[in-house]
Amino acid sequence: MPQPPLLPDEALIRVLRVARFDGTGALVLGGIFALLAAAAGDFPFAIIGLLASGAGAVELHGASLLRQGESRGMTWLVTSQPLLLI
Repeated sequence: MPQPPLLPDEALIRVLRVARFDGTGALVLGGIFALLAAAAGDFPFAIIGLLASGAGAVELHGASLLRQGESRGMTWLVTSQPLLLI
């Protein structure tokens, strides 16, 4: 027998958990790689690391907006993914 669909509160909790994990990971890893690349003198890769960190910050901002009950936080979450891919 299939499971019933998630309640909206449960879905929101899962979205916030994944966004917090993904955003923090992108922020920390992008920052570390940017620092390592800048220390090695590889400035194009340092800029890429900074952009990855920025995408993580955008995702964390979207998660905080959703936590406050603002629906525009979802737009921030969706926008962060193409930024991270670029």
